[in-house]
Amino acid sequence: LVLGGVLFLAGAAVLFLWMDGRSDKLLAVGLSLICIAAFSLALAGRWIGRGKDPLEMRREQRLWRSGPLGRWWLGRRRNRS
Repeated sequence: LVLGGVLFLAGAAVLFLWMDGRSDKLLAVGLSLICIAAFSLALAGRWIGRGKDPLEMRREQRLWRSGPLGRWWLGRRRNRS
């Protein structure tokens, strides 16, 4: 996410330089930086969203530590889903 934010800010800065009347090549560089930033942000969002819910992980740890009955129950929950 940090990389996407930095790329977006760099792209915006380059586009501001282009609007100031500098080189026309800055438009292509700025737009490509913005596109790369959007792709990296989308990729990071999908990657971060895959993690398990922390509350669910604590529940599973409590069930596992509770003993044989908890482990049996946890196995049944995992087999159902």
